[in-house]
Amino acid sequence: MEYDDNGRIKALAFKVKCPTGDLPIRLPIDAAATLRVLERQADNREIPTRYAKDEHAYRVAWRNIFHWISAQLALLETEMVKMEEIFLPYVITRGGQTIYQVMAEKHFLLGPGEGGKGE
Repeated sequence: MEYDDNGRIKALAFKVKCPTGDLPIRLPIDAAATLRVLERQADNREIPTRYAKDEHAYRVAWRNIFHWISAQLALLETEMVKMEEIFLPYVITRGGQTIYQVMAEKHFLLGPGEGGKGE
């Protein structure tokens, strides 16, 4: 687990066993983003304002992570995907960033490959 300055969990960190070895994973919990959505929904009168609070946003963010993982594991259980496919964006690289973060910095462009020419 990774914690923020307030002692709240900001990411789940764990390892997934794969045929090629363990993959380190970091799954972020972004309660601040969730709070912004709840505040916008409250401003638009889509939800009561009592739900646009920090503690509620934290619980909603966790519930979203729980449901996402549950859905992914259902796909895994039915052999529709492999574990590596599920968590690929969240694999931690040697530099400490996730694959998603590395790709975002490169605007999601892959290198030209071994031949030096794009495909």
